[in-house]
Parts: sequence; C-alpha cells; structure tokens
Amino acid sequence: MKIKKLLFVAVAVVGGTLFSKAANAQAFAEIQLYENNFGDISHPCGVFGSIAATQPANANNPYYSIALGGTANLKNFLLHPTASFTSINDRARSGKVSGTAGRTITVFDSPDGKTNDDYTVIQFKTTVTGYYLDTFEKNYEDSNVKVTYVRKNGLDGKVSAIRIQ
Repeated sequence: MKIKKLLFVAVAVVGGTLFSKAANAQAFAEIQLYENNFGDISHPCGVFGSIAATQPANANNPYYSIALGGTANLKNFLLHPTASFTSINDRARSGKVSGTAGRTITVFDSPDGKTNDDYTVIQFKTTVTGYYLDTFEKNYEDSNVKVTYVRKNGLDGKVSAIRIQ
C-alpha cells in the first residue's frame, strides 16, 4: 500500500512539473525594434524574444533571446552582428510586438531597466501577433494590448533596455 501511495505521489509531482513547464513554454513575448517611427521608412534593428523566433533572423535583423523576467541592456547587442561596432542602444523609435495573454514587455531609457527615467509597459490582454507601435511615447489601450508610457524627457530614439515578463 505504501509503495502505491509513493508511486502516486511521484507520478503526480513529475506530471505536475512537466505540465507546468509545458504551459510556461507556450507563453512568449517578443519585440521587433525599428530605428524610425513605424510608417516612415522603417529599418529593423533586432528582435528580442523569450522563445525561438517567429520571424526569420538575418544579418540585418538579428534575433536575440531573453529569459522570461530577464532584462537585456541594448549596449551589449550589435546593430548588425557582422559588424564589430554600433550597438542597438539608443536607436529604436517604434516596434512590432507579439505575445501571449498575460505577458508584458517593458522598454526603458535606463540601460539597467530602472524606472527612474522614461519607460513604456506593453501588456498583452490577448494573444497577439505582429502588433505595431508607431511610437513608445503614447498611452494606448484596446481589446488586445494596454500600452502605458511614463515620461521624463522622451523615449523614442533612446531605448536602452528591454524586459520580458
């Protein structure tokens, strides 16, 4: 009888852990950064995401992975991986986001992801693919996303960090 109980507990723990990991693996968020405000001639400068790319990466549009809850300091990422200079830091003025309901992407002026300078929080209300933000300096809400901009002295062209939660 004790062996059956132990076996049941072991199966429940392993099954619960696998289910939890599978559910978490399905949750994702990513942001494609653009150097210009979207709608102008937009030049991509990198995709940052929590899982494998949903769009192809290439030398002009690299894909960088960020762990959920992690913060990427854009000074550490090159605009074009084939070049040995010019980081993505302080370039992005707009973006295209994708993510599952409940995920959040925050873009910061602070390279450390601190909230003592400008930042914008993008919250996914539903699962969204390819949602364009023509600026990071606007509050906006619809049935898919809620975008909250906290202003100090401007964020467009000064994005220095990204956090995905």
